[in-house]
Amino acid sequence: MCIRDSTGSILAAGGPSADRNAVDNAGSGGAIRLVAPTVEGNGEINVRGGDNHRSGFESGSNHAGHGRIRMDAFEISGATGMTFSPTASLSAGSSVFVFPASRPSLDIVSAAGSDIAPGTQGPVRLNLPFNAPTTQNVRLRAANFGGVVPVSVLVTPAHGDPTEFQGEIDNTASNPAEVELSVEVPTNVQVTLQVWTR
Repeated sequence: MCIRDSTGSILAAGGPSADRNAVDNAGSGGAIRLVAPTVEGNGEINVRGGDNHRSGFESGSNHAGHGRIRMDAFEISGATGMTFSPTASLSAGSSVFVFPASRPSLDIVSAAGSDIAPGTQGPVRLNLPFNAPTTQNVRLRAANFGGVVPVSVLVTPAHGDPTEFQGEIDNTASNPAEVELSVEVPTNVQVTLQVWTR
């Protein structure tokens, strides 16, 4: 079996903001995962966040968060003609099991000195006071990857642009394995932390 699409689209894009002048309320992009021995074709996969149209921003410069695209296949060389939007949302691998016996997991287990139970669903939210240092540590835990895991931590303030911090976790010798990354967190604003493999 293979996934082949020469003309069609798979869309999980967010909708545009309803109020075009006052607030940012566009929908975020969703998640798409392709699992097949072979993926090829020229179709489009789109998980872009919806555009906000607040006055003072250029068109397309202010948008909700993008989603994620994951492609697991043994052969993906035939997918070079496919369009992934945005390209940075794509990650690929060869785990062609929908429900692996020991599923890989990646968690934020500590942020800004607060412990978080592994397996906690959803993003981590922080609100640092004015006098807190903006450089904070985030501890990540990877399990059942069986190798070196490249990771990205996205720091998204309620107001302002998101910032991405990258690192890696060596899950070869120990399982689970952890790493601590330093990230910059603005103060006196709610901040969302998310982590994923690159």
